[in-house]
Amino acid sequence: MPRALRKVQMVPLLLLLLSSPKVLSSAQLPSGTIDDPEVYRVYAAWARIVAGGPGTRRIALLEKTRDYHRCSPSLPNDWRAAWQNYQAENAHPRQLRSDATIGLPYQLISLKEFSALGGNLPDGQERNRALSEAYTHYPQGRIWAVSAVGFDSSRTQAVFATEFHCGFDCVGGSSMFMVKKGGEWVPARAKGLGVCMWIS
Repeated sequence: MPRALRKVQMVPLLLLLLSSPKVLSSAQLPSGTIDDPEVYRVYAAWARIVAGGPGTRRIALLEKTRDYHRCSPSLPNDWRAAWQNYQAENAHPRQLRSDATIGLPYQLISLKEFSALGGNLPDGQERNRALSEAYTHYPQGRIWAVSAVGFDSSRTQAVFATEFHCGFDCVGGSSMFMVKKGGEWVPARAKGLGVCMWIS
């Protein structure tokens, strides 16, 4: 094969390698980063069921986990181990990976950017309108947040919390319970299992 032809054929491969997202090894991740693949499989199930929807191509996700402590869900005894692990995993905020697979593309939003959304806005109705307008620049007009995930010892029960922010007086979320069936995470439907939900 002529040398010139070989060079032409190598260019698309080189461009593909350069454009591929860089996957970080565990050693390259910041301390405290969630690196458990099963956690991201749970997030993927949530993204498919809750965050995703018709036409959703991307979501904005807070870079640090957030836990919601204002209510405790109703729990049958066989879910208490997963709940206790959930509480332990959420003792401190955790960093999310930027290159994980959760079923659809996502962008991580820094705490600094999130906090600045309402930081320099005027008071009154103008501030409310400006804050709501600021969220329109994000996919779906909202920023999502997730807690760390708690598992039972068999890793077939998962407990976590999610929330979203979409402007002035626009926030909501819920606790989430999932079970692993046939290798897939699906919402739990257990007797005596009650979720916490909040919205404003």
